[in-house]
Amino acid sequence: MFAESAIKVTFPEQPENAIYELVATVAITDTLGITGEVQHRVWSHFLSGTQNELVEKILPAIPRLIGVSNSDLVAASKFEHSPDERRIAKDAQLRHARMVRLLAMHASVDGRITVGELGSLLDSAKSASK
Repeated sequence: MFAESAIKVTFPEQPENAIYELVATVAITDTLGITGEVQHRVWSHFLSGTQNELVEKILPAIPRLIGVSNSDLVAASKFEHSPDERRIAKDAQLRHARMVRLLAMHASVDGRITVGELGSLLDSAKSASK
């Protein structure tokens, strides 16, 4: 009964270029009186494409969006075999770049990156660039 329930969400069309987020919160109490809460977020906008397209398009934009002049993020994050794996393991910038790529890959596995996922990517890239 509960698993088949659905809610249809329609976002306003005006004002133009407004981005909306719906946060649906459900509180559930079981027969023993134990209460739990679940939240689900739905955005009015998202980026769509194949996983590879999304990753390759979003990575070059991340440094600009966070105000960092790290144009090497895309190249540094590639998963290519290197003869000097120990140097790479010690290179914090390279590890962070690879982490941001992995997060972008995870966010885009369903063929879309939501505003919330983009925010998480930017936060991760900011913390990695410090």
